[in-house]
Amino acid sequence: MNLLSGKVNINSITGRSIGVLSLRLLGVGLFFLGTLYLTNELSPDLVGQYDYSRALLLFVGAIALFGMQQSVIFYSGLYSAQNNLGQIRQVYRSMILLVVALSVGLNGLLYALDPIVSALGAKPIGDLVYQTFTGLLFYAIAMINIDVLRAIDRIYVSELFRNILRYLIFFVGVVALVVLGQPQWLVHVFLGSFVFLALSSTALLLYYFSQPPLNVFQPSAPISTKEILRRSAPMAISAASFLLMQSLDVLMLKQFDNYAVVAVYSVAVKLTLLLSVALASVNAVLAPKIV
Repeated sequence: MNLLSGKVNINSITGRSIGVLSLRLLGVGLFFLGTLYLTNELSPDLVGQYDYSRALLLFVGAIALFGMQQSVIFYSGLYSAQNNLGQIRQVYRSMILLVVALSVGLNGLLYALDPIVSALGAKPIGDLVYQTFTGLLFYAIAMINIDVLRAIDRIYVSELFRNILRYLIFFVGVVALVVLGQPQWLVHVFLGSFVFLALSSTALLLYYFSQPPLNVFQPSAPISTKEILRRSAPMAISAASFLLMQSLDVLMLKQFDNYAVVAVYSVAVKLTLLLSVALASVNAVLAPKIV
């Protein structure tokens, strides 16, 4: 009987892994379809601006998230083991406050650096950087919401946001810009897609939090923000280092060349996404089960 139960569990995990892998592969397909459409329909200069904004957002977003999108998985495992997963709401609330504080702080730091950069005679901070930082808060909220959905075992919903809606909304927006003849709004559409993701995923999470079993839990000692930061710090360093390696060359290239060159170079960089699909898919399924 135990052997049969074990086989059922293995088959269940395998089935979910295949489902997640399918969604991720579809997401990669959408991403590259969008990339192909961009390079064929828009000027290299505009595509380079998008790639630069995307690279910058990935890096500063990792700082704003501070690894909390990973540490929330730890807390979900902890509370699941205690049969008290609803307590994750308190952790989520604290994390959102931290994300808001870090995002606002990074924006404040950017504006504080502007006069210093000008005084040193360096190249002034461009409007594209300010636009990207404006979308930072919504990007960070969207990313942490996606992993909270994963933490409460809504894996397919999480992957739908991460790999389908994230790229589909942007792709539809780009097509609309081309049809309307307004390609100059490309970066705004890219950043605006995260506004939609942040608001819709937050609304969905609030709905899930109001439903059993998440609305019934035993209050326990609250997790302090200091504890969340301590738990998240190693993951923050790892994520920021990884994304810096992915983004630094794109960011530095713009300092010595133009956006058109950035666009050409970024096509090769995007190919590395394929290498992480399989490992990320397995992690998305198994991580919530590890205590």
